[in-house]
Amino acid sequence: MGTDRKRLLVTGPRRWQRKLLGGWKATPPEPIANLPLRYEYAYGGQVTRYDPETGRERTDHCPHNPLGLGYWPPGTHEEAKRRGQVPVPQILAVEDIQPPFGRPLKVQGAGPIGKTWLPRLRLAGTFDASWQAGRWPNLPEDFDYGFWNCAHPDLQIPYPVGDEKIELYNLTPEGRFAFRLPGFLPLVLVRYENGDVKEAPANLDTLFIAPDDRHLSLVWRATILAEPPVRILESRLPTRPRT
Repeated sequence: MGTDRKRLLVTGPRRWQRKLLGGWKATPPEPIANLPLRYEYAYGGQVTRYDPETGRERTDHCPHNPLGLGYWPPGTHEEAKRRGQVPVPQILAVEDIQPPFGRPLKVQGAGPIGKTWLPRLRLAGTFDASWQAGRWPNLPEDFDYGFWNCAHPDLQIPYPVGDEKIELYNLTPEGRFAFRLPGFLPLVLVRYENGDVKEAPANLDTLFIAPDDRHLSLVWRATILAEPPVRILESRLPTRPRT
């Protein structure tokens, strides 16, 4: 699970340039007015290089973020040196900057993680011949339901109760944007074919904030059994009293 606070370092474009006597030096960031928090500007990306073993060009993709900047895995270092300068990721953890051949950086951002990206892909389970012969179209036995959580790992938290205060800094022209979640306590009333009536609590499992538009999207999700057969579902939306 993540924490209740996340900090990012966001800069204008800058580059790693080779020094005359070896090593790399980062250029000063170019001025910018704003930058979308998209994974195209975070650590990751792809690099195409000549592979002497095959005599062909090959492209290496960052398994955690194939869209970003600054990915130079082993085997691509000569290509970076040949170029003489390479981009620096514009979205990083605070003070997390190092020359292009250092340790791999953690992908930073606030948007959803793709299904084929790590670490989310590891949770999908094993789709092999054994699965196809014995379990298809059901999910693999080693499927982890955390796979359906597409939020950045740092932004995965226990279910909110619905009245938490949220504060955003440096994500709007005013510098600070704060609000409190509505105190809704939704549930689903389940009426079964056999006459039974039960309540299914709904958890607030998705919170999407668009600060530019001052728009907030909330999704509650309830889980019910497939048996006995359900006749009708009714939503209820009581609210929590303010204190």
